[in-house]
Amino acid sequence: MEYIFEGKRYLLKQLSDAWFLILVDQKEGEYIKPYELNESGAFIFKEFCDGKTEEEIAHEIADNDPENYETIIKDIVDFRLELEKELNKSV
Repeated sequence: MEYIFEGKRYLLKQLSDAWFLILVDQKEGEYIKPYELNESGAFIFKEFCDGKTEEEIAHEIADNDPENYETIIKDIVDFRLELEKELNKSV
């Protein structure tokens, strides 16, 4: 399925237990390595693309684990920062 993140189009593909983000708009002759995610990362990426905030995603996840909300929100914020860094360095 195709997603828009930070103004760029990506395909999100699952191969076995891994998920890969593939930049759609690559220039001719250019190769940008797909970015690998685990299942949790793919879920959070899709939620971001659906317009949800870090807090909304954390509340959804914390429904099953409310005691760890602060850790969950920190992990989601860290994940987004890492994702933005990795995806922007490859373009």
